[in-house]
Amino acid sequence: MHAYSALAYQSEKVCGNGWAAVGDAAGFIDPLYSPGLDFCSYTSHVVADLLARSVSGEDVSSLVDYYNEQYPLMYRGWFESLYKDKY
Repeated sequence: MHAYSALAYQSEKVCGNGWAAVGDAAGFIDPLYSPGLDFCSYTSHVVADLLARSVSGEDVSSLVDYYNEQYPLMYRGWFESLYKDKY
């Protein structure tokens, strides 16, 4: 039998010029709690907003920077409340 620990991870950057990571590609916490759909919903909503604004001609570079700053804070909050030192 093999066991793995410390499976949680987060991407250092979740979006950039012409690309974005959503759901588990952006970060993953715990397969037992499975908050992946929560992350998928949150990240998809943000990326959909960025895409809509970009397609309409808006410069979204400051929003991309903001999202890259805010995502780790949100992830860390979830990680510390749901996973850290729980198992």
